[in-house]
Amino acid sequence: MISCTPIAREEIGLLSEWMADESAREFLACDTQASLAGQFRWIGERRNEPFTTHWLIRRNKAPIGVLALVGINLENKRCGWSYYLHDPADDSDELSLLLERSVYHHAFGALGLNKVTFSAFPENACAARRRTASGCIQEGVLIDHVLIDGKFHDLSLQCMTARMWRRACPDNNCELIELG
Repeated sequence: MISCTPIAREEIGLLSEWMADESAREFLACDTQASLAGQFRWIGERRNEPFTTHWLIRRNKAPIGVLALVGINLENKRCGWSYYLHDPADDSDELSLLLERSVYHHAFGALGLNKVTFSAFPENACAARRRTASGCIQEGVLIDHVLIDGKFHDLSLQCMTARMWRRACPDNNCELIELG
């Protein structure tokens, strides 16, 4: 069974360990703060947010990854989302779709947002295919958008709007994980 729970202070060490892993660099479109002190600073900053933005993804209560709302802009009612699974073997089309639907349900329903974006490195064709299969549209490629280890990288940007989501899941009758 898959669930998502807010990240607790005592779980920061696990996140720090995951972010320090070289395999994480391939999937994260940012320079990560892998130090334990940096992670504690990060979770302290999350406490000031008006709602939960980061969750641990769990399979049968065991942590397997992180789900996040990012770049939240309440004035314009939009945000981005991302996820990271520590073991690439856990990253299936089914799990990705479940997480994606859960984010849309939460963002459009509970938070009242209008647009959710997903960005990935353009060479990550799997991510683009998954988002397209769920009804997202390609908005474009952000050129030299992120600086990682001193090198600029492009990001491919896809989006889902509240209107598009109502067409994709008209009765909110899709399998979801409640995010709170």
